[in-house]
Amino acid sequence: MVKPANRRIEKYYRKLKSMKVAYDTFTETKPDISVYGDLAKVQEITAGILNKHGILKRNRVPYQSFAVQLWKYHRSGQLSDKLLAWLIEGYKLEGCDEAILKEIANAVLGKSGAPATPSPAPLTL
Repeated sequence: MVKPANRRIEKYYRKLKSMKVAYDTFTETKPDISVYGDLAKVQEITAGILNKHGILKRNRVPYQSFAVQLWKYHRSGQLSDKLLAWLIEGYKLEGCDEAILKEIANAVLGKSGAPATPSPAPLTL
């Protein structure tokens, strides 16, 4: 199961606070971890789609990888239609279903017709 974003971030802070030296360094530099919340939302969305289609266990890995890679390209501003088509073709060669890949892409990119996200908060990319 994919843990919700807020649980992941809370666990990260609990572990970090238990390490005094690391926590002091963290409070001085303050990296932007809000990105990890968005990434967790992408993984939640993908998990919901995969559950709906009955894709289980190790068969989920390439789909989750596709969603994360797509999100990274979109976040960096490098995603184009040509790159999206190339990614879909590459993951089809790994045995993924094209319709599910397109559904994941629509959900991650927030295009119309995408399924509802499992969490009520909208995805911010």
